[in-house]
Parts: sequence; structure tokens; C-alpha cells
Amino acid sequence: MKTTEVLPHAQMMQFILGTWISKPIYVAAELGIADMLADGPKGIDELAHMTGTHGPLLYRVMRALASVGIFSETCDRNFELTPMAEFLKDGAMRSIALMFNSVWHDKAWEKLLDSVRTGEVAFDKAHGMPAFDWLKEHPLTRCTISRGECH
Repeated sequence: MKTTEVLPHAQMMQFILGTWISKPIYVAAELGIADMLADGPKGIDELAHMTGTHGPLLYRVMRALASVGIFSETCDRNFELTPMAEFLKDGAMRSIALMFNSVWHDKAWEKLLDSVRTGEVAFDKAHGMPAFDWLKEHPLTRCTISRGECH
């Protein structure tokens, strides 16, 4: 086995706990943290002020993301971009992070087991209509992935 290879039980645990990172990614994307760090590191108090958030809880989110290399924590509770965090900027993958971790998207996933049992489409069951019809009625949720923006 290669030293970089993940053991099956460790990989399974990563999959099970996936939302522990995807939801903090969503928070950072929603708040626009990567764009705020584009000109250099910032302290957690400054980031909390800029985002109108609770500093101690934002710090926990940022540390979780730093623990997997999405941001980097420097000294004195300062954070900076990493190559991965660059993808959370506007025009990159930010809109994808927002869409796939949104409440309306989660609502459809909550119906997956029911969908598998019944054969009904999970999104339709969750929202009462097919996805494209729902998106037409809720234009603020549409993301233009190719342009990296949400409307």
C-alpha cells in the first residue's frame, strides 16, 4: 500500500462526515470569504465584522476549513487563501458550492430514500414539481455555472 493511499475505513469515514466540510464550504461561499481574502490575510475579527457574523463561530468554521487545506490559518487567528480557496471566489466554483449546499437542494436529497422506495422523483416529491419548473418559479436560485454566478 502506498503511504498516500487512504485506508478503506478512513475513506468511508470521510464520506460519512462529508457534510462536516461541505456545509462550512457553503458558509464561506455564502459570506464571500475567499474574495475578502484576495488582497491578503485577515484576522477573524475583521472577517466577522466584514460579514456581520459572530466571530467565535466564524472562527470555528474557518478552522474546520483550514484543517483540510481550504484556507490557511497563519498567526494570531489570521486566515489566508490557499490554492483550493481560490475556487471559492466569484467567477470560479463559488456558485457551485452555493447551489449544491443550498436549503432547496438539501430538501430534495432528504427525499432520496423515499424516492428509492417508491420510484418517485425526489426533487418533485420535495418541491411539488419537476426541477426545471421549480427553477423557473424561483429564479433567484438559478446558477449560471459557466459564468460562476447565482441569480
